Amino acid sequence: MSKTSYIKYLQLIYGIIFIIFSFASIVTWFLDLFGLSINLIYGYLYIPPNVGYGLAILSIGVLSIFPIRYEDPIKSNSALFTATILATILVILEIITAAAHYIDVGILYLSGETGSFNIIEDLGRIEIYMFPYTLFLLIYSLNHLKRYTI
Repeated sequence: MSKTSYIKYLQLIYGIIFIIFSFASIVTWFLDLFGLSINLIYGYLYIPPNVGYGLAILSIGVLSIFPIRYEDPIKSNSALFTATILATILVILEIITAAAHYIDVGILYLSGETGSFNIIEDLGRIEIYMFPYTLFLLIYSLNHLKRYTI
C-alpha cells in the first residue's frame, strides 16, 4: 500500500468517528426537545445535546470523507485542510470556553458564593481527544497543498 492509501484510510476513520458523534449529539438534542433528557457521559467522553455542535462536527466528518473519492489531489487536500482547520478552531473554542468557565467559578468563590464545574463536560469532547490526529492530518494536507501553490 502506498502512503496515499494509508492517508485515505485515516481520513475515512477520522470522518466516521466525527459523523457518529455528530449523530449522537443531534439525537440527544432531539430527545431533549421532548423532555427525555439524556446526559451522555461515557467515562471521560461527553456528548453534549447541542444541535449546533452536532452540525459542526458533522461538517468535519463529511469534509473528511468525501474527498477520498476525488482523484484531484488539490480538491482532496483542500477539503481535508478545511476539515482539520475547523476541528482545530473547535478545540481552541472549547479551551477558551473552559477557561472562562473556570475563571467564572473562581470569581464566584472569591465573592463567597459557590460554583460548580465538571471538567468532563468542558474538555471531554471528541474533538479534544482527536486533536493529535487532527494535527497530523492538518500537517499532511498543508504539506501537500504547498506543492500546488504558486
